[in-house]
Amino acid sequence: MPSVLTLIVQTAIELSTKNTVVVMGTDVDLLILLIQLPKQDSHLYLYKPGAGKSPDKVFSISCIQQYFPEACSTLLFLHAMAGCDTTSTLYRQGKKKAFNLVQKNRELQGDVVKVFNDPTSSPDFVSFVGEQFLLALYGAPKTTTSLDIYRHK
Repeated sequence: MPSVLTLIVQTAIELSTKNTVVVMGTDVDLLILLIQLPKQDSHLYLYKPGAGKSPDKVFSISCIQQYFPEACSTLLFLHAMAGCDTTSTLYRQGKKKAFNLVQKNRELQGDVVKVFNDPTSSPDFVSFVGEQFLLALYGAPKTTTSLDIYRHK
């Protein structure tokens, strides 16, 4: 059964093809889904209410998709790998570090993210490229090709 968040996003996307739709929320999952799923010509916005001294913000989803296409193509991968929320993050690795690593490392961006985003990729290949990302994130030497310690003996 789909989550409430998924249903909200699906409904907003469907409506945004013919109407201007504003979704209000502060959840990063919401922003990621809104950026990844609709077409660039949608009229979809995310309204993020301010907290404390932070002002309210409005994000145009189509503008984000248009002006940051390379970053947008990596978001689902990074969100899955770096943790979808505060309870599923990588040990001592932040989402910002993961994002910066992929943006700076063309090899990771080209190979890893493309394999992850390709629905025809085999589970074994997705696992392999995910492992390569983790090795790079944790600064493993280039000679290290696997997380499996028994392969190194």
